[in-house]
Amino acid sequence: MSTLSSAVGGVVSGWIACSFDDVTLLIPMEDAGARTDADELVPSAEGLALGMLRWQDQLWPAYRLDRELTPVAWELSPTTVVLPVCADGQARGIVCDQIRSFDHPVAVSLHPVPGCLRERPSPVIALGLYETLRVGLVVRGDSLIRHLDTALKSVEH
Repeated sequence: MSTLSSAVGGVVSGWIACSFDDVTLLIPMEDAGARTDADELVPSAEGLALGMLRWQDQLWPAYRLDRELTPVAWELSPTTVVLPVCADGQARGIVCDQIRSFDHPVAVSLHPVPGCLRERPSPVIALGLYETLRVGLVVRGDSLIRHLDTALKSVEH
């Protein structure tokens, strides 16, 4: 198993591409739930949460991210979709403009994160090349959830 494959956690069954603000996150299918329309979110007064996502009989916050993968204030629109990202019995919703799935594990070619992207804390574990020269940021559910929780704590203080 290559270093990049082990960083992703081994073999994945496929990928979900979650796009927003000219950024695409590539998430293993094992770390994502079924897409949800924004009108299915439960209203929330919780900080930057745009609503609460129902996942496994619990409510979890949904966020819109900026290019730094930090939650931001944002207005939901009728075309907004939400991707549940899950790990260790937790979930967070990522508000996206578009969600696509790649049902074959080799649909994404993994590449090391360049040094310039390793200078600050980030959940990105690799770059993923897909669909002939499109590049996405590869994240796992657990690292993205930790990153969001840390980013939100720093915003609150």
